[in-house]
This record gives sequence, C-alpha cells and structure tokens, in this order.
Amino acid sequence: MILRRFISVLLLSSGQRFLIYSRMRPRAEALNHAILVQHIARGSQHERATRKLENQWSAKNKRSTYVDAVAKIDQLVDNLLSGIRDIISGHRKGLPAHHDTVRQADAFLTEIFPFGVYAITSLPYVDEVMAVEVLVDKMQGELAPLVEHFGLQSKLAQLAELVAEYRRLVDLGREDVEFTQVRKSRNRGQQILREVVAIVLGTYFDSQDDDHVAAREHLLEPLIEELDAQHSRLRVQRRTKNGEPDGDTEIEAEIELDDDTEIEPEIELDSQTEIEPDGDSGSEAAALSGSAGDKRADNDTGPLGQ
Repeated sequence: MILRRFISVLLLSSGQRFLIYSRMRPRAEALNHAILVQHIARGSQHERATRKLENQWSAKNKRSTYVDAVAKIDQLVDNLLSGIRDIISGHRKGLPAHHDTVRQADAFLTEIFPFGVYAITSLPYVDEVMAVEVLVDKMQGELAPLVEHFGLQSKLAQLAELVAEYRRLVDLGREDVEFTQVRKSRNRGQQILREVVAIVLGTYFDSQDDDHVAAREHLLEPLIEELDAQHSRLRVQRRTKNGEPDGDTEIEAEIELDDDTEIEPEIELDSQTEIEPDGDSGSEAAALSGSAGDKRADNDTGPLGQ
C-alpha cells in the first residue's frame, strides 16, 4: 500500500493508539482542523472495537476458566430453584387439599415448574438461562402477589441477580472470534494512525514556515513520545557471561508477534523535529474494554456449549 511505503510507524497496541488519539484530539480541535478531528475520532472508535475483539479472543483462549465459572453459577441457580420449590411445598404440608394455601401453592408450582424443577435444572446452560429468565419475569409480574404471600421476595432478588450473571457468561461463551479478525482490526488501526500522520504532514508541510513546524510538532508530540517510550521498552542491556551489564552496550529485545505481523521502523520526521528524551506520555492508561456451554461434555457444540 502506497501510504505504508512512505510513512512507517513502529507497531503499537490498540491501547497505545487510543492514548495517542486522546492526547492528540484536543490539540487538533484547538487548531480548528475539522478533518483531522474527525479522523482521530474514527481512530479512537476503531481502537475500542479492536480492544473488544482482543478481549473476546482472550476469553475464547481461556475456555476452561469460563466453563468453571458457568458451572458454579449454574449450581447456585439449581440450588435456589430447588429451595423455592421446597419453601412452597412447606407451606402446604399438613393442610387439607381444599385449603386456600394448598390451592395457591399448587397453582404457583404449576406456573413456575410445570414439569418439575429437574426439567429446568437438567437443561444445557444456554437453555436453562432462558427458562430461568422467563421464570423470573413471571415471578416479578403476574405472580408477584403470590411471591409476597409466600415470602419469596429475597429468593427472587437472589435469583434475578444470579440469572443476570448467568446470562453474561452464556453470551460470553457464544462469541466466536478468530485471530484473523483481531489481526485485521489491528492492522487497520495501524493504517488509520498512518492516515492521521499523513493529514498532519499534508496540512503543515512547510518546514520553512514557523507556524507549520510548530503545529506539526505539537500535533505529533503524543505519537513521538509514545514511539520513543516504546523504543526504550524494546531495548535491553547486553549482559556478559557472569550476568553483569557490559558497559552501555544495548541490544534489541526479541518480541513474539504473529507470523504475519511486521515491526516497522519509527516514523521519520523533518530534521528540525526534536524528540524530548525520556518522553513517556505520563498519562493514565486508557481503559478500553467476552462462555457458556452444555452441562454434558458430549453435547458441546460451540466454544462453551450450544
């Protein structure tokens, strides 16, 4: 790609690019550069999406962790459902069949457990969470008077809280993200960063104009500082055989990346551009913000279930 041949930027993470954009945007706004502001906003939005993909991919690779989490919360839900049944059954014990409490208890159990508790607790995770969500809706709606009559308010609150977490874990496991998607999004993020740099260099191109030079250095300062900090992190001291540092000699540290990922040289700017030493941005790290399954292993049809 043509732009890549002329503008090369050291490979940065989605979080680093987001941080650069967060510092660069107010500078572009101060210069009333609408096109640059719009492109920086596009880059920030893309990095949020990339971070989401990365989190989903990471979660997929930690399948066993989420299987355990779903199994634990499933057991809690199963026990709570059994407890609700036992409470209702306890109210009817010792009373004649024609008693109002017995009729109310039977009607309540028929509504929430028409085929018994086991018919729900034996379902695969993805099906059980749907069934319990329907049950909670009924208990909070049309069955609310009976919930109050039998003193089930606290049990219902616990069940609603558990099923919300149950749903989160189930949806987490249904994300099917391949690393090709992550890599493609990362590469696009690098490309957007190059485009931002191209807009800056194309707008403030005259190295003989003090205003151009000042604007260019001011806008690219967050990027230059992050590149300088990244370059420092990638260097390690060469050590002698006895483990002592060998003077000031330094070597490049090895970085494990995907086979298709290339490490590019740092961006080269005009010779008048000065890079401050130790130019770490010092800003806070941007917080950018991903399993369900069948209870029976032989029915496992997805990342963590059906």
